Amino acid sequence: MDRQKRYLAMKKLSRIRVAIILLVDLMLIVAVFLLLQIDRIVHVTLYDYGLVFDLKWAEPYWIMHQTSLWLIIASTMIISVVEFVYYSYEDEKG
Repeated sequence: MDRQKRYLAMKKLSRIRVAIILLVDLMLIVAVFLLLQIDRIVHVTLYDYGLVFDLKWAEPYWIMHQTSLWLIIASTMIISVVEFVYYSYEDEKG
């Protein structure tokens, strides 16, 4: 009986863990969306207000924008893959 209670507690903890992983993934996806919205503001809206293109600001902006996007995408993939594999391993082991 004690073993069954422990199994149910582990399963509940695992569900909470999966929920946290999904929440973090969702937050990272929202961050990508917001980053793309900032890019749209720079490339559309600010030109309407007189932004003048110059490589002095454009190159650092492009580098930071692309780096941010790739870091967010990589972290989403790493969190998901590592945690779900660990979750599956723990489920088989349990």
